[in-house]
Amino acid sequence: MLSAAIANRGTLMKPYLVANVRAPDSLPLTTTTPSVFSHPVTPRVAGEVAQMMDQVVNNPGGTAHNIVGAEQQGFSLFAKTGTAQNGTGNGNLDDSVFTCYASVNNVPQIAVGVIVAHGGLGADAAAPVAVNTIEAYLRSMGKIR
Repeated sequence: MLSAAIANRGTLMKPYLVANVRAPDSLPLTTTTPSVFSHPVTPRVAGEVAQMMDQVVNNPGGTAHNIVGAEQQGFSLFAKTGTAQNGTGNGNLDDSVFTCYASVNNVPQIAVGVIVAHGGLGADAAAPVAVNTIEAYLRSMGKIR
């Protein structure tokens, strides 16, 4: 939800699981109408965070700079990596955290958050899952090849 709010310039939409329900003949039975949930940050703050998320991926010193495929696949990725310590007795295997959103032609398309328990660094375990999810979604929507 954080990444989605940043992608939407500070507007957080109410989450939903099903966009529409169709009958066997493909006629729509119900369709979800997107609605605003809140405005957790101003558009200016959202823009500043988006710039930072861009640097995580595109700056050679960014923690997710090694993520390959986004630009080559035709979308821009904005991300934040994380590594969450999860207490003692875990064999020093921290949880891997990654939140991001993807844009095609400067239009936000999808936001994804991934946590991999005992995955280590966010860019190592959670980021590839997020990028693969984004690629699959954008292909299914005909946004990329």
